[in-house]
Amino acid sequence: MTLGETLISAWQQTLGDGREDIELEGKTYPVTVSKVKGLRMVEFNVGPYRIVGIEQNPDRLALGRAGARRQPHCAVQVQRAIRG
Repeated sequence: MTLGETLISAWQQTLGDGREDIELEGKTYPVTVSKVKGLRMVEFNVGPYRIVGIEQNPDRLALGRAGARRQPHCAVQVQRAIRG
């Protein structure tokens, strides 16, 4: 699975399906909720990278056109694992 496919799968499972755990390449990762704003977060590994996905605050998103359907968004932070 490519990095792009992995990110899309994580987004779909977390935000689209609303699952409490996601499964990527045979491993299960928990979806947590931040205490202050109630945003969903998930951390998982892709190769040497640690990916942290955080749901964007829907109250802070621009509404766009009146009546337009908004997709949930997720910000992604990538950290490279340091092996020593």
